Amino acid sequence: MAQRNGAAVSNGGAVARAAGAVRGSVMPEQLLEQLLAEVRQWRPVVRERIAEMEQRGDILPELLAWLRERRLFKLFVPKEFGGLEFTLTAAVRLYEELAALDGSLGWLVQIGAGGGFFVPSFPPEVARELFAPPEAVIAGTSYVGGRARRLPKGFCVSGYWRYASGAAYATLFTAQAEVEGEGIAAFAFRREEVTLIPEWEPLGMRATSSWSFEVRELVVPPERCFRVGQRLWEPGLSVYALPFSLFAYASIGAVAVGLARALAEEAELLGCGRFVQACAQELAEIRARFFELVAWAEGLSPESSPARAAELEREIAALLEQLRMSLLRAMPLLGMRAVLRPYALERLLRDLLTLYQHELLRMWWG
Repeated sequence: MAQRNGAAVSNGGAVARAAGAVRGSVMPEQLLEQLLAEVRQWRPVVRERIAEMEQRGDILPELLAWLRERRLFKLFVPKEFGGLEFTLTAAVRLYEELAALDGSLGWLVQIGAGGGFFVPSFPPEVARELFAPPEAVIAGTSYVGGRARRLPKGFCVSGYWRYASGAAYATLFTAQAEVEGEGIAAFAFRREEVTLIPEWEPLGMRATSSWSFEVRELVVPPERCFRVGQRLWEPGLSVYALPFSLFAYASIGAVAVGLARALAEEAELLGCGRFVQACAQELAEIRARFFELVAWAEGLSPESSPARAAELEREIAALLEQLRMSLLRAMPLLGMRAVLRPYALERLLRDLLTLYQHELLRMWWG
């Protein structure tokens, strides 16, 4: 891999040791509740070192080690590849809790775990090679930032892509390119095949290492070219049957809901009674409706009409826009604590504003 521009806390160690002691010994619902509890145990560590994370532009090494130990980047990977085979409903509950702890953390897990959606897009033997290693995690981008041409034994790809969250530790990078005479296709690049460009300096979500990357005249084997949403085989997870855009709305939405929940909780702790009175009830109703819609989405069968999936997608998008507007209307009631660095409110608002600049959420505006 080329690159341009070039104290562990005891509580975190305790969480990691607890994770190792129970690995593989609980049922799915028990595992989810256990993971939610472990996320909460990280709160003192993250609160104490959040400035360090933002300065380094990445999460703490011990936090990354815990994510890998608990296989949180493998929520949608088959058990035969070392995954957890989570349902979408369980995953979004976990994303919400992680985002309530820290927006960057919630974002990174939903991005890394979301890469598991592509497992059936590769032949089984290739999927095993890409997703089974314990350290395997994808960083990707939806932008069409490259061009490719077909060769006798693969593709020659060149391009430059931005906003690959988790680039600091990802083992695989996915991106879309225009293939001469064939249209748009996605490609999977190994870490050593890309040049990383650490140019992420945002308002919020600062600890996501959402770097850019590029390849130049890279020959990619045909088995690492895929179409988003295609299924070459059936690993048996229901989430693979969902439209990718609906899956993405649910995943990103969980991060927004988690950040909003954390904002309301922090405002209450600081005695911002007018803010709480203005929007807490609406935020709670939005949260309940969001999880209801995700459950309905997960209940879609392969026989369900595409129109029903599109309707659920629109409902989730509208709900997330309602959430954004509710927070913006009430934000003046937080006073100067909303914009001063010593307060967690400032970071939460920065993360929310950055999140809502994501292409998927901007599509609401046409």
